[in-house]
Amino acid sequence: MKKTILLIALLMPALLLITATPAFAVSVEVATEEVLNRYDSYHEFMEFKEEGYQKIVFLTAAPLKAFKFIEIVRNDIGLPTAGNALYSLDELRPGEPFVVTWMEWGSMPHRGITFIDGNDQTRCFFISSHGGDGSLVLTEYPVVYQGVPKAYKPILDALFLLEERLRQEEYDSDEDLETVGFAEDPYPRDSALGYALADLDGDGVLELLLGSMEGLNASAPNSVFTLRDGQPVLLKSFWSRNRGIILEDGTICSVGSGGAADTYLSSFKLDKGTGALIQLTDIHSGYSQAEEKIYFVRVVNGKEHYISEQEFDDFLTMYEKSPNRMYLRIPIALQR
Repeated sequence: MKKTILLIALLMPALLLITATPAFAVSVEVATEEVLNRYDSYHEFMEFKEEGYQKIVFLTAAPLKAFKFIEIVRNDIGLPTAGNALYSLDELRPGEPFVVTWMEWGSMPHRGITFIDGNDQTRCFFISSHGGDGSLVLTEYPVVYQGVPKAYKPILDALFLLEERLRQEEYDSDEDLETVGFAEDPYPRDSALGYALADLDGDGVLELLLGSMEGLNASAPNSVFTLRDGQPVLLKSFWSRNRGIILEDGTICSVGSGGAADTYLSSFKLDKGTGALIQLTDIHSGYSQAEEKIYFVRVVNGKEHYISEQEFDDFLTMYEKSPNRMYLRIPIALQR
């Protein structure tokens, strides 16, 4: 029976239109004369009057109650949250848009909107511009991490912030990457980040796998966490020259390269009793200057044993091309 990884994307909000439920649709764009001339009237708030601001307009396809233009502040760990209301409307209606002056500074959002949608749910979005083309985006907060043990939430908050900073092309590589167990920028660089949940050792405790969506879809995470005594612990980190692969039985394989002749093959199992990683195989190749040839070694009980190139290639094929990788399932994209 195949194990299943629950895979969920932290989707980068690249569209101006955000439709979280059929009950509402709200968008934001630059308030050009062409756009404003489509409407007989609109609500307007002039927050900035100095040079450098631009006008933006919020449009809705359905009535939004208790609409507010707000400050976005940061909580204790740096995540965005709703601050003071700067302008309020009892209702934002279709055909009566809201126009506001807008000025972006720094990489972190500082303004947003809240409203009550058609399902009587309060929604909060912050406004930012896409690092690539400068288009405006709305990102919903708070983040809802589906089916995730509470202890993993700070790590996923950090992943959320990392994606935001990557999108803005401004981040502290050491601190931001270390928090989520990444040894380098996520690969491929332009893939959305995501997370997966899987019980790798069958003890009923879900492990957390982080990485790019492209990597996770190939069972190749950037980092793997588990819980010990209810607290998250980083098990393994992987990067472009040291790839990780998760097999369907929960085995964690590692394929690394230190140069043209130096390849390292390792596999690990999570111990059900202690939650520690136990190494199953340790195989590597290297180049002998004395013999002027590549050699292949398998380490057993701390001792090196030479193996044939065919044996080495069989292990490499098993790791890199195994058909027995964990089956990945994406039930729903995470709405932020």
